[in-house]
Amino acid sequence: MLHCNLGESRSPGIGLLYLAQNRKIPNQNLEEAENSL
Repeated sequence: MLHCNLGESRSPGIGLLYLAQNRKIPNQNLEEAENSL
């Protein structure tokens, strides 16, 4: 789990970046990515 200086979790953002980079979700626009989830 990753945290910023405020103690908020950054894991969801890192997870989404990983999925987009590895073509598990569309990475052309936010609407397509949201619909795939």
